[in-house]
Amino acid sequence: QLPLEERLVLNYQLAVSCFACLDFMTTWFNLFSLIAGDVLGFFGLILLIGPICGMIGANTLSRNIVAVYLGFCLAKVAWEVFLAIFLGFHYFWWFLWFWLVAVVQVWIAKVVATFWLALGKLESGRRKQLANYSEPPAQMVYW
Repeated sequence: QLPLEERLVLNYQLAVSCFACLDFMTTWFNLFSLIAGDVLGFFGLILLIGPICGMIGANTLSRNIVAVYLGFCLAKVAWEVFLAIFLGFHYFWWFLWFWLVAVVQVWIAKVVATFWLALGKLESGRRKQLANYSEPPAQMVYW
């Protein structure tokens, strides 16, 4: 039986892995929604680095890489709000889309922040051991 802190880390590991995939997809969809070759699209492409760090950080239980992902999550919230305001004055449906994505991103950022804090309660050596731990299976947390 694992201590509560370690079970929490394993549960959030699964959640952050799943949410990083969701984050990657929403970022990718936003790239398609912007005009190709536009500066906005290029900045959106840079934001794909965050979810990739999230997947890597969750799988390796690396607190530093998860911190990079958390930073990208917060940057993406600001980016989505900017797009909602910038494009929302011209197209109402874009406004709604970008606000929806921003709300989802706040949710993802909260889960990532909780995971990052939980990782900080474990020693580095123990995190490395838990990265390969398979029993008992983790339970998905949504908040």
